Amino acid sequence: MKKSEKAMKHIWTVILVSITALLMAQYEIPFGNIRHSSIDENGYIHLRWEDFSGGTLSQEFFYSANDAPWQSSTIQDISPGEKEALAPYIFGQKMRYRLHYSIEEMGETIAMMHSAYWDSETFPLSLNNLAYIGTDATGDSVTVYSPNLDLQETYMARSPDKLYFTLKNLSASYPVMNSFTSYNVYLCVIGNAASLIDSVGYAMIYSFNIPGLVSNGLYKIGYDSETQMPVFNRLGNIQSQVSGGALNLACNISDLTADPDFGAMPDALIMFGLTLKVDIDLTSLEPQLGLGDYSTFGFIIFQDNYYQVSQNTLPVCTFNSYNPSTGMLQIDYWDAEADFPLVNEAILPDGTILQFLPTTLDFSSPVTYTLQLPVIEVDSLVWRFSDNGFNIVQDVIHFVANQDSYLIPSALSCTMANPVYSFPVNINLKGLGNSPVSIKIYNIKGQKVAELNQPPTGNGELNIIWNGIASRNRLTSGVYFMKVENGKQSLTRKFVVVN
Repeated sequence: MKKSEKAMKHIWTVILVSITALLMAQYEIPFGNIRHSSIDENGYIHLRWEDFSGGTLSQEFFYSANDAPWQSSTIQDISPGEKEALAPYIFGQKMRYRLHYSIEEMGETIAMMHSAYWDSETFPLSLNNLAYIGTDATGDSVTVYSPNLDLQETYMARSPDKLYFTLKNLSASYPVMNSFTSYNVYLCVIGNAASLIDSVGYAMIYSFNIPGLVSNGLYKIGYDSETQMPVFNRLGNIQSQVSGGALNLACNISDLTADPDFGAMPDALIMFGLTLKVDIDLTSLEPQLGLGDYSTFGFIIFQDNYYQVSQNTLPVCTFNSYNPSTGMLQIDYWDAEADFPLVNEAILPDGTILQFLPTTLDFSSPVTYTLQLPVIEVDSLVWRFSDNGFNIVQDVIHFVANQDSYLIPSALSCTMANPVYSFPVNINLKGLGNSPVSIKIYNIKGQKVAELNQPPTGNGELNIIWNGIASRNRLTSGVYFMKVENGKQSLTRKFVVVN
């Protein structure tokens, strides 16, 4: 086997191993359920996630407000398997955040990380606007060595239409021509698990126009097992620029997704740098390929995590149920900005504080919190929730014994759909005394927009079918408050209309 064939086989093995590592890593993502609070009293939002690695992997947290340079923040343990980082925030900003984990897979270092995102198509991006992938060792060439081919650092980012990749080598220069018959090739290899079955990879290639082989561009790279040589299929142009000692590359995502083997843009790709030296044999005019170096593999998760709100609205918390036979209490929590609660607790009469547990960590929808009450009897408790740690939503539940000696809630309570997606909506009131019932609806500015008055019911319960009409018009999307008054009893509920 010729030297170039051996080198090419080695190169293709590297590419296939990297894509295989991608497949394996999809089932071992070490973090999940990243979520945010609102701004606490010190001006920070809290970002939390589950650490599936057991704390054994190197991990970093980064944030960027309004496309400012990425900043890192200290990661803290909240509970076993749960991590937290803080980021300063001002209402109105668009703050992005991402995680970076370093993992050993198949003898190679893989960075499992969120992509950096960029809203415009600016090129090139500065290093502090990119996501750092990793640093490669010095002097670890495979078959040929040159400082120009010795890769050091790699970075990446994504905009709506482009993939960005930046690499730095030992020499901080990127010559593509060594002589009339010797050339350097710099690649950003792009691995898509969907194309592995066809032994296909993709690459942004920066080089000299080598006749019969390759020139600058975006390529699909196949492998001819008979000739043991690569097969290059050009998919489109790339942008390239050397600046600040780094080589910056970018390609159009549409050029990738137009290829049937690539398909739609996946949720994750693997990206890494690769360098080659190509020598042309003047006698046979055949290229002799030498593998210079390859960089840290980057398993890139395309999840654009960002927080952008103009103001905070407090969460809507409503009593769900209580099972006296099991002592299980449930409260429904919903937040318009999908903030998780920094406070979620119940306070017993003796001062004991118990923590609720969520049934899911997806706060884009209502979340039910559960609490297992102790065996000891309690006649009441206060439950408290807050998405920022200082503005508290709370209520009191009173318990009385019925004929079966069970505990049941007894106090003025209100049940209705929340959010309200369509009208009419059913409003169910319980715990009413023998007095008229007044229901007033206020908008978020505190202006009364509707009023519903009902005579005494005599049976402690009232069902109202409300058509949502306020001042002759149906309520539009927004946050509202409903105040119910019945004799000396009153309660206020916040609800959201989405239409």
